Amino acid sequence: MKIAVVCPGLGRIRRGFEAFADDLIQHLIAEETHDVALFKGGGEAESSEFALWNIDRESPLWRLFAGVVDPYIGEQITFTLSLVRRLKRESFDILHISDCQVASLLARLTRGQRTRTNARTKRGKRM
Repeated sequence: MKIAVVCPGLGRIRRGFEAFADDLIQHLIAEETHDVALFKGGGEAESSEFALWNIDRESPLWRLFAGVVDPYIGEQITFTLSLVRRLKRESFDILHISDCQVASLLARLTRGQRTRTNARTKRGKRM
């Protein structure tokens, strides 16, 4: 089974989602029973990890869009666009996404595609 763990903040910050995603991917790799990949927003890419292009929320570039786009949302949008490009090249059986903005945008961007991921919320409802 191919499993992707997605965490845009991993590689730059380490809080709840980031710590969970890092622990989860390390556990899955240690099991050696699945083909796993981690898609993160920054840092060095180690084995089975991919640091996707995005504009970090701390980037001075967001000052140009002050009042138009919140830097956090902009980071999520740019990360998700990179993720969509990657998912068009490689499919996964399970996508684990903790960040609701990324999950929601990914569902909107992939709606209607023939090989759409079976995305569900934490409670099991279809997105």
